[in-house]
Amino acid sequence: MKRLLRENNIDSLGPILGCMDGKNIYAGDLLFANGDMPVIACGTPEGALYFKQRLPDGSLASLSHGGIHHLSWSAVQVPKNDVTGILEQAAATYKERNAVYKDANKRVAATLVALFPDGVVLKTYDDFLRWHNFELIVVKLGRFATSGLTHKDSLRDSIVYNAMLESFITDDTQPVKDAAND
Repeated sequence: MKRLLRENNIDSLGPILGCMDGKNIYAGDLLFANGDMPVIACGTPEGALYFKQRLPDGSLASLSHGGIHHLSWSAVQVPKNDVTGILEQAAATYKERNAVYKDANKRVAATLVALFPDGVVLKTYDDFLRWHNFELIVVKLGRFATSGLTHKDSLRDSIVYNAMLESFITDDTQPVKDAAND
């Protein structure tokens, strides 16, 4: 499946430039022409749809309709960059990630409560810095557990957070206290 990208530097000249397969085409939508050639949807002030191609040097070149023999639409369209579009994109991201991570966030909370049943007291910048990285390690291990112990990226991320956390600990570092001992 190919994802559509939005070319943010192309201004939309209207709400919809065209429609294909029941989906609206907005300025900046990335479509695929002639198989795999990516083209960017653009519009004239009169509302006519035309296409540009991103060249290797980063510039855009206009394409004539004669050079496009077959236009295909990706299964995923990136929403417009307005509040509704951002919320739609966030909801889609949530659904995609939640299918992978499932209830990992709840497992993280349960793990932290098990590790610190009396709570924890964070007062200083150093306390919060270490806690933040520690919590990220627990998050990554939770995602690894939810994956059936197969998600390598979570392990790699955990390694990075462990190294960062270790770098914050010096001989003078004060321990974070349990809430019961504060």
